Amino acid sequence: MSSPREMSVLDVVPVMPVVVVDSATDAVSIAKALVAGGLPAIELTLRTDAALDAIRAIADEVPGILVGAGTIVKPEQAELAMDAGAQFLVSPGTTGSLLRAMQDTGLPFLPGTATVSEALAALEAGITELKFFPAERPAVWRSSRRSPRPSRPHGSARPAGSRPPRLRRTSRCPTWAASAAPG
Repeated sequence: MSSPREMSVLDVVPVMPVVVVDSATDAVSIAKALVAGGLPAIELTLRTDAALDAIRAIADEVPGILVGAGTIVKPEQAELAMDAGAQFLVSPGTTGSLLRAMQDTGLPFLPGTATVSEALAALEAGITELKFFPAERPAVWRSSRRSPRPSRPHGSARPAGSRPPRLRRTSRCPTWAASAAPG
């Protein structure tokens, strides 16, 4: 998220459930189950036609959950998500116009970054919380014998996205991801 916002999505839950839904009814059921299970937050991706209706339904029908819109890839989606009831925004990447549109909503947001340059550009724009996406070691790090250990003197990042194929059958978090996670 960015600048001085009222809340930090990174502090709400240890793991953010990212959900793709095809119906608002399914979304409400999933959101209620998450709250009952102790995860009071959900990020609904804007990958289906049902996503905005699902955000609206969760905002109206599931008290106690923080509902956000993910996969914000066009500036106009930020306002549509806010109007539907999203309480935070997440993008897989960051462009100048997308960043401005998310800032203009006044909602907390996590802009996606995948490289050091993207992270530095976001920090330069005053963004202090980022989504590291996809959550796998960047190719440039794979070729080096030792991967750099991220430092966080100016901001926080949360890895997000799928695990590398060789790790999909294990529950262990790779050490490089653990070193990037807040806490």
